[in-house]
Amino acid sequence: MAAGLEHFREVFAGRVAMAFLYIQEAHAEDEWPVATPAQFSVSHQHAGAPDRAAAAARISEALPPLAGFPMYADTMDNKFSSLYGAWPTRLFFFDDGLLVHKADAVDATFDLMEFWRKMELSL
Repeated sequence: MAAGLEHFREVFAGRVAMAFLYIQEAHAEDEWPVATPAQFSVSHQHAGAPDRAAAAARISEALPPLAGFPMYADTMDNKFSSLYGAWPTRLFFFDDGLLVHKADAVDATFDLMEFWRKMELSL
């Protein structure tokens, strides 16, 4: 994914503003723990906006391909997730504030090339 994301950024630079949104933690150790590498592990569900913002900063540091992208955090009432059905491995393409395409995850990943084609058709 890292190489694909870097290439994606290069191709769409100047044409598309890209950002990442950190959403409610899916597998906090106090809620629904799964085997997670230490750098991605979250011990508890976020208690407030500062917790969620700190988690967003940690994930951005742990995944170098995210370094050049703005990173945001969903509200504590999960407004974005509720409105758009966000999942950790889902991509969204908005044009003039309207949702144009949402890449659904398959086997906990997404088809970056399919998303790319949808963007190209919309630009």
